[in-house]
Formats: sequence, C-alpha cells, structure tokens
Amino acid sequence: MDINKIKPLIKSGSIGSTLMYLDETTSTFDMARELANNGGEHGAVLITTRQTAGRGRLGRSFASEDGGLYMTVLLRPDCQPDSLPPITALSALCVLDAVESVCGLKADAKWPNDILHQGKKLSGIMTIGHVTDNQAYIMVGIGINANQDSFPIELEHIAVSLKMLTGRTVSREKLCAEVINSLDEMLKDAFGDNLEAWLNRYRQRCVTLGTAVRILDGARVVEGIALDVDRNAKLLVRKSDGSVEAVGSGEIVQTCQ
Repeated sequence: MDINKIKPLIKSGSIGSTLMYLDETTSTFDMARELANNGGEHGAVLITTRQTAGRGRLGRSFASEDGGLYMTVLLRPDCQPDSLPPITALSALCVLDAVESVCGLKADAKWPNDILHQGKKLSGIMTIGHVTDNQAYIMVGIGINANQDSFPIELEHIAVSLKMLTGRTVSREKLCAEVINSLDEMLKDAFGDNLEAWLNRYRQRCVTLGTAVRILDGARVVEGIALDVDRNAKLLVRKSDGSVEAVGSGEIVQTCQ
C-alpha cells in the first residue's frame, strides 16, 4: 500500500490533512492515542494493512488479517459531548458509500457497528472517546476486509472480503481515500443542519430494523422488534409487553425476519 497514492485522491477538507502509515502495527488505536496525547491535530488518519493486536467492541480482539484496510481517524470536535452526532452509525454510511463507489457493491449496516454483505461481515467500526480536563478527542476505528483471499476456519462462515466478492484486487488507496472523503462530508453535514437526513439514510440501509432481535447488554437481555433508531442511533425495541426501550449498546445475538 502506497500512502503517496492516497493523498492526491483526498478532497480538500479537515480529514486526512495528516496521514500516517505502517505496514504493521499493534493497533491503529494505539497509534492514534499516542498521536492525540502528543498534540495530534483534528482529522489525522492512521493506517495499516495488518494489526497484531486489533481491538473490537466489548474488549474483544478484532481479526486483522493481511490484505485488509485498517484505519483510525482522530477527531477533536468543537462541541460538548452531549451534542455529538452518532459518529459510529454515520461512519458506517461512509464505509457503505466508499465500498459502493470503489467496488460497485451495495452492502448493509447492522446495528450497532457492522457492515454486512449478504449476511457476512465486510467491515467493523468502533468509536472511542477520551475526555479529561485538558483535552477531548474521539477515535473512529474502521476495519475493512479488502483483499483477503480467505479467512481462518472459525471466521470463514461469517466474514467476506471485497476481493472475494468482486474477483479482483481492490485498490486500498482508493478505498481509504473514499472513506476519508465521505467522513469529511458527513462531519460537515452531521454537525450542521443535516443530521436527520443522514439518520434517514442509515435507517434505509440498516438491516436490523424491522427484525426480531435479542440483544445482550452486559448482564441484561433485551428482546423484541427493532423499530427504529433515535437521534443518538439508539435502537428502539418494542418488547412483548408493548413498551419501547432505547438500547444504546450491546450485541445482537439473534435476529429473525
């Protein structure tokens, strides 16, 4: 992967003005955190094609096979935390747009943070916020299965790559640039007056909505019909007693149409 091929493809904006690339690293989150703690600027993007200690949600490891695209974007939003748009959900739309632009493939969002193609995982997104008296920043981590030819046996029934779907090697440089450009557009809109338009797009692409779900949220289990997402991208679930609960986090362990 050639970082110099990414720069000319990035439109003028606040995301991607700083690009850092390593062939291999423990995690782009580690790179972003170190950069943030040393004054790294808003919009910096940390990129690798292999992570040795990739991290997913709920403290899990994130499979970071050779051939993937793994990136973390450092954000320093100029607003209070309770005014932030739902970055994870809206970043999913950016990945969907980038995949369609580069590969011509339509994929789907699965609440809260996955991108699927015909039920198999194509991408995962995780957002981590850090707030202290001295600084505040958000790290948006995105992993995309780009050019893997296969996956370990424990993942082959649940994961797929763009190369496996298209039959050709995907330009990770173009893919990375398209994600950056989409993120830049989204952040301008979502922090402005167009948040609802982006949320409506997410609703249209979210395959979770309209299904029966069983969600593990810590020690709690929430079951019901996924009706909608609210302004904060919390999943609105209608339970068997008719009440509606807004679920902000958790893992969907079962769905049915």
